[in-house]
Amino acid sequence: MRIDSVGGANTMPTPQSVERVGRTEAPAPIQPVKKSGNQNASAAKQQERIHVDAEVAAAENTLQQEQQVIKAIEKANKHIRTYDRRLEFSIHDTTKQIMVKVINTENDSVIREIPSEKVLDMVAHLWEISGILVDEHR
Repeated sequence: MRIDSVGGANTMPTPQSVERVGRTEAPAPIQPVKKSGNQNASAAKQQERIHVDAEVAAAENTLQQEQQVIKAIEKANKHIRTYDRRLEFSIHDTTKQIMVKVINTENDSVIREIPSEKVLDMVAHLWEISGILVDEHR
């Protein structure tokens, strides 16, 4: 192989100055790695351990999130009491959407419902009609 001297940044090798080096032998075929029975069993145990650890972490995360939501609700209710109001949170059965009711504490009347339960019932009915609501979790 011939190496030309490197000139300035603008010089490019010409096709005559570069020799092509070809490969004369074919590459060896790739052989799959064979695992013994012990390696397969240990890999399965490791995957199972990872899966269990992930489930535990998810459960702990869910519990922490629930506690944060409860604290936020209590904080919001504490601040809104000065206006003789309270907030009531619930989850719509079919759509699983969170509903908030603003309630007057003097006479326990509902001032506002966000979103309206009637609207969520209508959405659930439309889902049922259109076939979106197919699976039920049991």
